[in-house]
Amino acid sequence: WVAPLGLYLLTHIMAFSRRKIIASQTLFKAHAICACAIVLVAIKFPGLDSVTMAWSGALVSLGTFFVIALALHTRLAESRPHNRHLTQFYFFLALGGALGGSFNAFVAPLLFNSLIEFPIIAALSCFLNPHITRRIKSWEMLLFFNGIFVLIFYFYSLKNGIFSGVPYLQTSLAITAFFMMVNFHPKLGGAVALTVFLCGFYLDTLRTPHLHIERNFFGVMRVHDSQIPLSGEETATVRFFRHGTTLHGMQNIDADAFESRGTSYYGPVSDPVEAYHPEHIGLIGLGAGTVRCYHAPGRYFTMYEIDPAVARIAEEYFTYLEECGNEKDTIVIGDGRLELEKRIDDRYDLLILDAFSSDSIPAHLLTREASESYKTRLTENGIIAVHISNRYLDLRDVITATAAETDFYILHLHRTHTSTPLEFPSRWMILLPEHVDPIPLIRKGWREPAHDKPLPRPWTDGYSNMLSVLQKRLF
Repeated sequence: WVAPLGLYLLTHIMAFSRRKIIASQTLFKAHAICACAIVLVAIKFPGLDSVTMAWSGALVSLGTFFVIALALHTRLAESRPHNRHLTQFYFFLALGGALGGSFNAFVAPLLFNSLIEFPIIAALSCFLNPHITRRIKSWEMLLFFNGIFVLIFYFYSLKNGIFSGVPYLQTSLAITAFFMMVNFHPKLGGAVALTVFLCGFYLDTLRTPHLHIERNFFGVMRVHDSQIPLSGEETATVRFFRHGTTLHGMQNIDADAFESRGTSYYGPVSDPVEAYHPEHIGLIGLGAGTVRCYHAPGRYFTMYEIDPAVARIAEEYFTYLEECGNEKDTIVIGDGRLELEKRIDDRYDLLILDAFSSDSIPAHLLTREASESYKTRLTENGIIAVHISNRYLDLRDVITATAAETDFYILHLHRTHTSTPLEFPSRWMILLPEHVDPIPLIRKGWREPAHDKPLPRPWTDGYSNMLSVLQKRLF
């Protein structure tokens, strides 16, 4: 949220500055093109299916957001009234920002099951573009309604199985919208772009039927089934639990829960479980409940989950908690670190930290103070496992620096090759008290993290630096 907020404030400064870096007419032309780009990404335009999950997708979104905001703020600055009305002007400007923020934070999660307000608003913003002052010509309206008719016919044909060809239709409509916008018809182009987006969103729903879609303060959660090839001609029906762009868990529903426990990113968890035979396991970040099936006689789990919807989905759509359950198991709803500190009588032989969501990191779980708190909740030989898989951030050095200050010995595993297509590559780190023997893990491929430079400053509750952990390959 820091980058969008910073860009938003920067557009205010640029728009109300006496010195104009970008001419207004150039901005209004670029605005239309950027709005169309957002719509194309949102409907998963052919060839850009994974753009929203890549670093380039973030740059596209931030860049187009910046241009749209700058164009609209520039128009706002140019329309400000005489000095005697400026108090009222700035009051309504602030009120509009408050209403917009309130809509995004409170209303949008109730109205929508996905993050569709951004492309919708981007398309609608074209109607505020002042570049076109003339009325839309009749032939343009004819073209627009003809496109609507084609869409209706296409949906009827698709529903009745007459023909297929979604990419071709999306491509033609998207090119039409792009052509109109580039040729400075923002009103009509905005209408077409909005239509294309809504239709593309509908078609995407048809291609990937979801068992459950839910959105709340923490993001968008989806559950869906897919056929996955295993070996030869054998396939399996696999249920996926996705939270934003992150896979929270998966289960082979053709097999029992115990056989499916090594799916997704959880294969490496078996190493510390088999090496040290923990009795009481703490888990921060429930996901689908996969880890619960690393059970054994007498073993029980305390699972912390900040989002009640995640716990409900794990119980309703996955069988890990039911089939591998123990009467001593506990699910605690709330912030993992805070709730862990409240349960002063609990001690863990193994504490697993896996609370990442859509590549964002809960920095307060990785600080020196958090590490010291975890240490008080471990048994004498208790260890900590941290899941650090991430597309953008490399957390090895900062966790190593924190471990060094809290007297932990640390091991790292980057599992790139898996024995089954249902297990994904992943990165994990293990923090062990200095008196615990690391040899059982080293025999399984765990190694000390390599350092080719001095360790960074450890994170604390008062200090963290995300820029220091950006992966070098991004640049």
